[in-house]
Amino acid sequence: PTGTGKSHIIAATAAECLRQGDRVTVCVHRHELMEQTANRFREYGLHFGYIAAGVKPLDYEKLQLAMVQTLRRRVDTVEADTIIIDETHRAEFEVVHKKPPRRLLGFTATPQRGDRPMSAWYDEMHIGITYSEAIRQGYIVPARIFAPDTPNLGDVKIRGGEYDETALAEKIMRMGLVGSVVDHWMRMTPNEKTIVFAVNVMHAEALAKDFAGRGIQAGCITGDTPSTERSVLMARFRAGTLRVLVNVAVFIEGLDVADASVIVLARPTHSLPFYLQMAGRGCRRFEGKSHYRIHDHGCNVFE
Repeated sequence: PTGTGKSHIIAATAAECLRQGDRVTVCVHRHELMEQTANRFREYGLHFGYIAAGVKPLDYEKLQLAMVQTLRRRVDTVEADTIIIDETHRAEFEVVHKKPPRRLLGFTATPQRGDRPMSAWYDEMHIGITYSEAIRQGYIVPARIFAPDTPNLGDVKIRGGEYDETALAEKIMRMGLVGSVVDHWMRMTPNEKTIVFAVNVMHAEALAKDFAGRGIQAGCITGDTPSTERSVLMARFRAGTLRVLVNVAVFIEGLDVADASVIVLARPTHSLPFYLQMAGRGCRRFEGKSHYRIHDHGCNVFE
């Protein structure tokens, strides 16, 4: 499950493979995950190099941390006995099969794909712990789910098993599910650190503008946000000077802000993995945090 220490397990697994004499490459797909994994390696006292654009390679290191976008271009030059993939349900990691390692290990909180079964890549699947077990043992906190809106989306086109984003955003905004999102948040959780998931850039910007128009310090991060601006917004959110952070599918994986206590799903989805990744962003433990809240404006909980 999200929030149960996957990056620690990956670092410990890499350390054990190194102890056995393997050359190890750990693959990620986002800069936030690369930074988080690098910090875990340092905590475990591991020396490593990067396979990433703009970073001087340290080819002599037996442990390499790779961005999959760069690995795609350099895969023929990478020598690895063991490859470890974080968020292995993602299709872009198929690149590792161009030069298969002796041992392939994948980690994910959502072992499900829409295009093919996970067994196409792996021989065995091991479930480390279930959500209910993780809650019972105190690794994560439970969610309280509220569904203030029940939008009728029967006329929104489905493409590839998911709602067409442009049509969905237009329908959501016509139905008033911008102001409604902010109204509910103001009424129920006005002082809580909050992550909001929007449909697309247009929808995200409208939500952030509505929050700001009511005096709430809110930021917006999308795939188009420049890296410097993104880092500044994340630093402000972690520090608490930004109360609300709206995003478009940027924080579905790898976000570690343990004191975030409200997750707003301002969008519906047909994808169970996508729903679990969004909904799980608030489950990390934090001092004084006994639960977190999900405001599900997309009626996903009833799917």
